[in-house]
Amino acid sequence: MTAKEFEEIAHTGGQVTFHVVTSPEGRRGYQVGFHHQRPVASALFAVYALPQGIVVAPLPMGGIGSPWPPPPVPGCFPVFIASDSEGMFGHKCPECSNYWRARFSSSVCPYCGFHGNVQDFLTDAQRRYVHQYCELLQNALTSEQDGDHVIDMDAVARRQKLLASQNLVAGLGIPLKRRPDAASTYTAREIKRKLGPKMPPATAGALATMRARRRVRPSTTRARPTSSFDPEIGMSLSQSVSSGEGQQS
Repeated sequence: MTAKEFEEIAHTGGQVTFHVVTSPEGRRGYQVGFHHQRPVASALFAVYALPQGIVVAPLPMGGIGSPWPPPPVPGCFPVFIASDSEGMFGHKCPECSNYWRARFSSSVCPYCGFHGNVQDFLTDAQRRYVHQYCELLQNALTSEQDGDHVIDMDAVARRQKLLASQNLVAGLGIPLKRRPDAASTYTAREIKRKLGPKMPPATAGALATMRARRRVRPSTTRARPTSSFDPEIGMSLSQSVSSGEGQQS
């Protein structure tokens, strides 16, 4: 089993924070914190490493408040190594170069039976991480400013997930061919829509008023107008008026 079979398993993520402070006497000190909030499994184990990034011994961690054993070499840094997103650690045998994963640190190769220390079975990626870890801590201690210095492993986890997705798509083997007459650029067609008036939704009060008007509808029939003019009466009136005027004159 080789390391390529587990390339799609992302790192668990998390953030390692170095809080560097200066005492009133001028001595530089630091505190190490680990913060994890991704919805995946997470586990830790620790080792002692020289400031140059060389792992020299395992660091057994007890419960909260338990003291750590002294380092085998003065000046060593405690380095925390996180698991993958399934809570497991990778291991590589220095004898047969085989790779395996386990939920704890190993000191025996399951393939060839080689016995060694925990630091002997670190993978290449874990050794690079230890080197960068010690380099950042060393730079933080030699800087003139106090404060927090962070190793953001969440960014590493996101990048690994993205690369795994790209490798998965590339591994499907779907051939993609480009048409010789295909345009190099594409512009979306502009769509014009006609907007019509839209009445607002009727309220309960308005609906009740409309129903009441439908039940009691006033009559819209108009009476036909009748003419009060009678030709015969009109003629008689005109004659009488004319005759009366003749008598007065």
